[in-house]
Amino acid sequence: MNLSELNIGEAGTLPTAQEVVLSKSPKADLARYTNEVLRRAKSDKPRLFVGPVDCLLDVDRKVVIPNDEKRCVEAIVDTILADWQIMDQETGQYAEPAPSPSDADLLELRQIQAENKEEFAAMEKVSVSKVDAFMHSERDNRKSGEMVPLRETVVKNFEYERRSIEASLVKRTHTRLVPIARRVLERFQADCWKFMVQREITERMEAELFGLEYKPSRTWLAAARILMNYEPSKRLPAPHAWVTPESLLAGLVDL
Repeated sequence: MNLSELNIGEAGTLPTAQEVVLSKSPKADLARYTNEVLRRAKSDKPRLFVGPVDCLLDVDRKVVIPNDEKRCVEAIVDTILADWQIMDQETGQYAEPAPSPSDADLLELRQIQAENKEEFAAMEKVSVSKVDAFMHSERDNRKSGEMVPLRETVVKNFEYERRSIEASLVKRTHTRLVPIARRVLERFQADCWKFMVQREITERMEAELFGLEYKPSRTWLAAARILMNYEPSKRLPAPHAWVTPESLLAGLVDL
């Protein structure tokens, strides 16, 4: 379609810049860099980026956020999260979709955090570094003639207790934390993708309008790094591992 084919109406209204650009390129093509970033983020074997977005990953295939872009990253995250907690002042109801995490989710996350802290304290008491102190305490508190446990026995008992605590942490992580975290991460990534699509389409339209070659802006690149960093399949812990709410949802949820 060319400019003469656009419907400009009876009043002879000139087409907008968006109409001009969309008449030349399909919408999906206008966000192809964004869709490629999402595809590679979800891939089990992500390849190094090539072309205009090759700076997203370093040689170790880890997402690198330059120091001078950290403020931009924070601003993008804040922009996305701001839409999560919009409440109608008259009705007192949250805008759709509901805030993520919900109030109930926040209570659960804080409860998980509190229970974790209790077990971290218990684990510290049976750490390897505490064996000698435990042995000295046992000798001091035992009456004359009473047997003191062997060091090997204490080490094994401490190890058993640590494993028991770790098993509890793993169970809590996967039965209570992961379901909430997955919902939060999936919504955040979807909203980050929408932000990137809007940026890419706008930037491509501007480049087309002024006859310039399109190059992703630093804002779009910063958003791409965010999307890569918060990919749920990469961020959620393995079945045998545990993680804390603070580290898993860092930057997204204030606990």
